[in-house]
Amino acid sequence: MSTEIEYKAKLDSLSIFLDKLSRKGAALGSSVLQRDYYFDDHPGSLFSRGESLRLREETDLNSGKTVIWLCLKGKRQDSQIKTRTENETRIDNFQEMLSILNGLGYTTKLAFDKKRFHWHFQNCLICIDTLPHLGDFVEIEGQNEQSINSVCRELGLSLPPERCSYAEAVVKACEEKGIDKRSFFFDTISEIISGKETQEIAPLSGKIAFVVNRSSGSGESVKLAEQVYDCFTRRGLDTQFYDSKSFKKIKLSLEELAGEENCSLIVVCGGDGTVRCSIDAVCGKDKPLMLIPGGTENLLSKELGYLRNLEHYKKILNEGRLRNLDVAKVNGITFTSVLGIGYDAETVEMLSKTRKGNITHIDYLWPAWKAFWSHEIPNIRVSADGEEVFAGKAILFIGNISRYATGMRILREADYNDGLLDLCIMPCDNKNDLLRYIVMSLFQMNSYCSENIYRQCRSISISSLGGSVVSQIDGDPGPKLPLEIEVLPSAVKVFTA
Repeated sequence: MSTEIEYKAKLDSLSIFLDKLSRKGAALGSSVLQRDYYFDDHPGSLFSRGESLRLREETDLNSGKTVIWLCLKGKRQDSQIKTRTENETRIDNFQEMLSILNGLGYTTKLAFDKKRFHWHFQNCLICIDTLPHLGDFVEIEGQNEQSINSVCRELGLSLPPERCSYAEAVVKACEEKGIDKRSFFFDTISEIISGKETQEIAPLSGKIAFVVNRSSGSGESVKLAEQVYDCFTRRGLDTQFYDSKSFKKIKLSLEELAGEENCSLIVVCGGDGTVRCSIDAVCGKDKPLMLIPGGTENLLSKELGYLRNLEHYKKILNEGRLRNLDVAKVNGITFTSVLGIGYDAETVEMLSKTRKGNITHIDYLWPAWKAFWSHEIPNIRVSADGEEVFAGKAILFIGNISRYATGMRILREADYNDGLLDLCIMPCDNKNDLLRYIVMSLFQMNSYCSENIYRQCRSISISSLGGSVVSQIDGDPGPKLPLEIEVLPSAVKVFTA
């Protein structure tokens, strides 16, 4: 038996607190998704005594490895910092444990997801938790109240401690919203809160539309799309093939299919521009997408794990699952991967003026060379979640995914389904600074630039402090400054392996 001693508080600004942790030298540990199931008997004996019985599935967001824990927590002691007994053990088989609990008269009364990021600081474990609908919290666990209070003082935490547990907070939220189904999962929360009945989406149950942009990438990707189409058709599924070299026609097809009630899955073959168009069409709708990489970079397709071989799509057909995908908007325009301001935006702007059809990496060389010598580093002001974080000359990247052109990991901590935008600002005064950033980014060393500013936030405002400044979104020209950028959590569903 052990004793759980922790301080917990709701965060007003996640980005500000994460910045404070980084500046204080806290070390980032593992990142996990926890799915908690709380059990009780029919009379609710455990809950009435202030105790809890929990079965937890914990999946590491980096390795994908899942472990299972069974935990019994005792009644909370009367103290400023939450203190209670805790007995926890690792379980090998979730279903067997579930059967045992049911056999003993305990059934699931409550279930919810929690994304947890572990930080280590001064012999204490700091957990940053995000729960559907409830928001962001910090938990600090230590050996005693003195060590926890010391960390709170060091981090300037004066927020009032949360008296109720996450389970109690979820129950309260359900009661306030009039929700009978007490399950707050990242997959279903948007449907629950909006008042719609939560139904399992079956991507193979209706018409499966293949939309192929023949002007994107090489003929090999189109050939793969045709093979996947044949594979799905031979399985007896209701398939239909749409293809064109006209982006306008592709866009129109996507918009029409997104509104078709009997269409259960849209399979899209094309580059980043085609993918962005498809996501814009289905954003906020229960219309899943499956992607077949067909362009030059295929940033989002790679991040989601899509491969360019038929066996991969056979696996999706047999074992595929739905994942949620955050969507970003800049001045109302959708982007799926990365927005850039500065040198890369100038390069994209120059390339767009001479671009004709499909492009390769070689096509970027001359525009990149010209942009380097002609580029004037933009003077900008940046605010994240309503707080100014930078004013001066810089190049800047914002996105939902970790990879960028040629595989660079500029937004190293980005997650396509964490409900956050990742922001990286590289202060840059002259050509020497710019060259250094380019070289370090190419060699995956930009994280060693201590002057870089890195934030995770939900909204970003950017304005120019002098002159006209262009942006790029997903490798295409974007709007000029000023920019208002926001994230739409779990706005799109994708069908993947």
